Amino acid sequence: MFRCPRPNTSPPPPHRATPTAPSRPNCSRPASPPNSPVSSNACPANADPAMRLRLIFLAATLFAAVPALPAYTLNSSKWPAGTVPMQLQLGPTPLALADGNASWDASAEDALATWNRLITGMQFAAIRGSTAVQAQGNRINNVFFSDTVYGEAWGTGVLAVTLTYTSSRGQTVETDVIFNRNLKWDSYRGATRYSGGTTFDFHRVALHEFGHALGLGHPDQNNQSVTAIMNSRVSNLDALATDDISGAQALYGAAATTPPPPGIIAGGRLVNLSSRGFVGPGGALTAGFVLRGSTQRNILVRGVGPALREYGVTNPLADPQLTVIAQAGSQAVGSNDNWGQTPQLASTFQAIGAFPLASASPDAALQLPLTPTAYTARITPGTSGGSGLALAEVYDLGTSAADGQLVNVSTLGESGRGEQALVVGFTVQGAENVRKKLLVRAVGPFLSAFNVPSPMANPQLAIYRLGESTPFVTNDDWQSSAEMSSAVSVTQAFALTPGSRDAAVLVTLAPGSYTVVITGVGDTTGPVLGEIYDAAP
Repeated sequence: MFRCPRPNTSPPPPHRATPTAPSRPNCSRPASPPNSPVSSNACPANADPAMRLRLIFLAATLFAAVPALPAYTLNSSKWPAGTVPMQLQLGPTPLALADGNASWDASAEDALATWNRLITGMQFAAIRGSTAVQAQGNRINNVFFSDTVYGEAWGTGVLAVTLTYTSSRGQTVETDVIFNRNLKWDSYRGATRYSGGTTFDFHRVALHEFGHALGLGHPDQNNQSVTAIMNSRVSNLDALATDDISGAQALYGAAATTPPPPGIIAGGRLVNLSSRGFVGPGGALTAGFVLRGSTQRNILVRGVGPALREYGVTNPLADPQLTVIAQAGSQAVGSNDNWGQTPQLASTFQAIGAFPLASASPDAALQLPLTPTAYTARITPGTSGGSGLALAEVYDLGTSAADGQLVNVSTLGESGRGEQALVVGFTVQGAENVRKKLLVRAVGPFLSAFNVPSPMANPQLAIYRLGESTPFVTNDDWQSSAEMSSAVSVTQAFALTPGSRDAAVLVTLAPGSYTVVITGVGDTTGPVLGEIYDAAP
């Protein structure tokens, strides 16, 4: 079931899903929006009222004692192996759909295909223009618009509902997906459209409801805070997130390969990596980066302190000193204290779109031809000492990825509160239709294995698009999966301990600039390692 977005940013209500009785529909209703009465769990008209009341009471009792879970939520049943026909009966569209789909059925079929590409244990089969009988309990999987839910009025703010029937053996035998015909719909991508009255995106709601058809529940109603299309309320998220994919693959297994959607190709490259952190007296901000390829690359590295005042940082490192070290031989390949000694770098800054540095500033910068290998950029207080926030930046000055590219950055630093949080930024470059798969991690507890004293006990990460104040991906406590294990192997990242409180997510991103903010759960602080790996170099 999908609901309208909340009118505020308050936390989601407690989980109140109803357990499923054999041969009865799986019917759960999230709590109502703020400032309206709380709804009871709604079941179809032919469900036993006494049974319904008993199940509601049981859910309220049981879930109050369940601790917070860190991942996707599964319902109580799944389909047996094989093909599941979905009878698409959505009717004609009044106007052309914004995303180019020719009909509601076409948009629904694309949503079904999106799930199919990710799993192997079962597959949906879309039957467009179906004339199958629409009824409950007939073992036909109907997908249609309706003014009611089989005769019952729609709940306030409910966009769509999925009714799932199970056998006495706990297997799914029927799932009906009903969309609220009383609302304004289109099929599009991007932020939810509110101009002239809310127009809901059919495609993202279909992705959500077909997730229920697979057997996925609402993570946000199970004491989880994750980015997911399966959360109970519609948002600006218009595609499956890592949590959604992990849940489906936990039920049905991962497809051998996960190809991008039609018209989208894997590609792009990282061209700008940066990290901002606090440098204490006698301390350092240590940023590592890796170049892969066959020839030298021209790389610009900057250690910025004073210039950060122009961007609202109140406590920058007064005199950053920059040293670049080749990790293989621990040899310094270049160092700088006060970039103005090489004024020709100003034109390089302008050419790549880096923000300018005052010619007399104590900020540091180096342009170096580097052989593909691993490097460390170390920022320390200069001769004047002191402490403060510093920004480490690495720019790839090459024009293509054919002969080499940046493939990862990792920053070890102290993450504090507010502006002293560790922040890692990056830019994906490529054509509009490419997507870059990345592994993003915030490592705290595991740093003990590297003898880092008192590392952050429970880091969390949030990923933002440039210019946006709301994260589109968050993670607190990573989850093991086949896809995650594959990414760790491809990137040659060290493996995290299963069940640890380190944070990690896999994301597939369009070209653009992004920021990762790493903080401690409960406002805690400490050393933490922020990492971004190209998972498909």
